[in-house]
Amino acid sequence: MDNFEKYKKAKLALYKMVAQFYNEALPLNIADRLEILYEKKDVKNNNVEVLFHNYDSDGLLAWQYLELRNSIILIDDFYNKQYNLRYENRKNIDYENIYLKISLLVASLTLKHYSKTISLDDANTFRIKYNSDFDLEDNSVEVCDHLFEGAGESAWELFEIKDHIIGKSIIEGIKNNYRNKLLINESPKVKKMKRN
Repeated sequence: MDNFEKYKKAKLALYKMVAQFYNEALPLNIADRLEILYEKKDVKNNNVEVLFHNYDSDGLLAWQYLELRNSIILIDDFYNKQYNLRYENRKNIDYENIYLKISLLVASLTLKHYSKTISLDDANTFRIKYNSDFDLEDNSVEVCDHLFEGAGESAWELFEIKDHIIGKSIIEGIKNNYRNKLLINESPKVKKMKRN
């Protein structure tokens, strides 16, 4: 898979994470006060469905990577941007570097939203892959489970993981791998920096 295809796969996973975890029903009076341009079809139960980064650091980074200009975006506008990803192809962009950054963020969001603890008995009964040095504590196992949600399944596909529940350390290892690759990519720039 070339860098552009990897980039699109990572960006699609991030779109799905944002749709899953930054979705809000905004009351009409607040939408009007914020001058959000919605249509009648966008209104359900006196609310407008939007996506909002909540000024969360991961959310702000996701908005940057997805090139969302406004803090709040209508859900239909968001899905139109996601749909248009298939047509995106720009010149003079380091797709490898952006792919790594987006994948690192998807790994962080995965750890934030798909981590849970299960009993050691359940982990062994269901043959969950985990690292006893990192995931096991007091007869319980720290795992990540994609919960059969579109966002989780998309992240698992990005990370090329087959099992729907795995030890949390596996995702942490994937996250560290992306971070290390970014450091290697950035090292020529760091070497050129002058000390003050």
